[in-house]
Amino acid sequence: MTTTQGQQRPVGQLVDGRYLIVGKIAEGGMASVYQARDQRLGRQVALKIMHAQLAQGPHAQEYIERFHREARSAAAVSNPHIVPVYDTGTYDGRSYLIMELIQGVTLRQELDSHKTFSVHETLVILTQILEGLAAAHEARVIHRDIKPENIMITRHGQIKITDFGLAKATSQETLSATGMLLGTASYLAPEMIEDNISSPQSDLYSLGIVGWEMLTGHTPFSSANPVTVVFKHVHDDVPTLESVDPRIPHPVSEFIASLVERDPRRRPENGFEALRQIRVVSHQVSPEQGAIRLSPRPATASSSSPSSSPSSLSSPDSSYAPIPATPGRTGKPTIRQVPQKTKPSDLPSFLADSSSGEKTLPAPLPPVSPAEQRAKEENRTKALPQEKPKKKHQARLLILAGILALFMAIAGLTWFLVGPGSYYVLPYSPGASCVTDPASSNQTCSIRGIDFRSYKTTLDQEGIPYHVIYAFDDTIPAGKIVSANHETLGSHINKRHDSLKITVSKGVRMLTIPSDIATATSAHGKKPLETLKKLGFTRIIHHPSQDEYSLTVPRGAVTSIDPKPGSRIKHNAPVTVVLSLGQKDVAMPSIIGLEWSQAQPMLAQARLQVTVKRVYSSDIAKDHVISASAQAGAQLHWNDKVTVTVSLGPLTVTVPDVTGMSYGEAKKKLEDLGFTVTRKTGFGLGDTVIDQSLESGMKVPVDQLDSDKGTIELTTGLFSFGF
Repeated sequence: MTTTQGQQRPVGQLVDGRYLIVGKIAEGGMASVYQARDQRLGRQVALKIMHAQLAQGPHAQEYIERFHREARSAAAVSNPHIVPVYDTGTYDGRSYLIMELIQGVTLRQELDSHKTFSVHETLVILTQILEGLAAAHEARVIHRDIKPENIMITRHGQIKITDFGLAKATSQETLSATGMLLGTASYLAPEMIEDNISSPQSDLYSLGIVGWEMLTGHTPFSSANPVTVVFKHVHDDVPTLESVDPRIPHPVSEFIASLVERDPRRRPENGFEALRQIRVVSHQVSPEQGAIRLSPRPATASSSSPSSSPSSLSSPDSSYAPIPATPGRTGKPTIRQVPQKTKPSDLPSFLADSSSGEKTLPAPLPPVSPAEQRAKEENRTKALPQEKPKKKHQARLLILAGILALFMAIAGLTWFLVGPGSYYVLPYSPGASCVTDPASSNQTCSIRGIDFRSYKTTLDQEGIPYHVIYAFDDTIPAGKIVSANHETLGSHINKRHDSLKITVSKGVRMLTIPSDIATATSAHGKKPLETLKKLGFTRIIHHPSQDEYSLTVPRGAVTSIDPKPGSRIKHNAPVTVVLSLGQKDVAMPSIIGLEWSQAQPMLAQARLQVTVKRVYSSDIAKDHVISASAQAGAQLHWNDKVTVTVSLGPLTVTVPDVTGMSYGEAKKKLEDLGFTVTRKTGFGLGDTVIDQSLESGMKVPVDQLDSDKGTIELTTGLFSFGF
């Protein structure tokens, strides 16, 4: 099958020998979605397959990576509010994903149909979205593209988050390696636009815009130009919902405002914290407030819904359609009072009536003029029967009823101000540690040591607001409660003037000994003890008496450390440090006149670098020290350089053997060596030397050649005629 054929007639094709394409569900700018049947497991699935032109285009690798990222991100999170990815692969050269088949509609479709949602409906939907985001954030996954198009509503009313194609791990610093801006203009957080950085708070900002749109029918910043929208997100504060319509409950307006703060540090920390807050808000909204539904403002030429602007600034998916203006509506939001017909089969229970599929509120009465009103009042007065004189016991009953009502009002006010209605009761936890007083047998249980995640569920169920900080602790395991401003279970927390503040353990603080701390020239090695203290080590063992001199390590640097550099240990584990005292001060030893064999160990003990110079000397015996470059007792340091002059003894000349030579030859040879030659005759013939006064091989000092010791007498034959 060719690629073109696969694109034209995918229905009936078997992908990877397993997924039989049944029919087409949707077509997007990046991929097509089909309904398929998993032949192996016998279930219906959704098959999302990339367009061929993207898989083969110049940016193919980028789109393929986005596909793979969607699979990895969805697979990393297990939650009923996130559409799972079952499988991934390549079909006909194009990447595909196998996902859960969702029977329902997108939140965008519902917004296009209903325009606005009631306060109650909005809170229900946002709560389920936050349950999914909380799980994603716990798995260190940021969605980065929360918008109505990526929120699915099943036929049973369950909310599911889809399209993790732009998701990333929280360990990544920026949106993409190239700095490309991804996401939808109307829902982008300011830090994603301005700094190219996303965080869990970025998802919460996008969700806040979604909630704002669900209640008002439009996004806070609308423009036909997405660049204008982006500029407003960065530089303008999102208007509060109460400023749009004062009937929006204050807790709801305040919660949405906290999500859309421009500074991410002022938003909830993550999905878990926002989920806790919205549950508290839901308890604060009355049924009457929950039923409030605003009519959307009319569309204008200068405004458009998010659907009418490109869905992303650099994403390949950019399909949209404008929302038409609604004639006959004013710009002021009002409670909807006209029947709104929907299809019950397509909507969850909180969006459609189960019997008729209509959601109807009372229609307003027609206006009445003052004259007509007076006439009606007169007719009504005439039509009323004349009352009979009241009896005395009726008056007494009214007085008693008034007293009873006043008593009940006072009792209710007392209950709310100082009674059980004025405070929360810190709930009991099965994991709490309790102490029994032997005298009274009363049991006191503490919040300390309780697992926070399980206790958090209890607090949320009780509707008790709380604030959490995380801190390292040496004794309480990670995830357990270290302390609270109310620690005794069963104690009261004033609803108006107090709140529960909990400190949760992060476990024992773990630190790493810098790998370069033993390098004297490194930033950490220059001041090692100060470095360890700044890093948070609390048991640094250093005894100055154990510091040692070193030939190579500068003073104050590390000569040894235990544990070794690079070790990761608890902050309160002992770290033993020995520092260098530098090179030791020494005195030059007295070595003049000593044999070199005696002087050498004395110099070695002083750790001096010695250069030996050997010279002839007639005064100093051989191998004895003649002089040194430093005087005895001079102040030196280890490794200082010293030159020592050692005697080679006197310079000598060796007497040669000249017997057998002619007298002339012998005389010349000896005189060339510096000797003085004399002659005597002996018994013999010829001019040959028959004897010499100094034996051959004898050594004569050079400085003695001019003395008698340098005179050699040669004996020749009696009848010699030589000179």
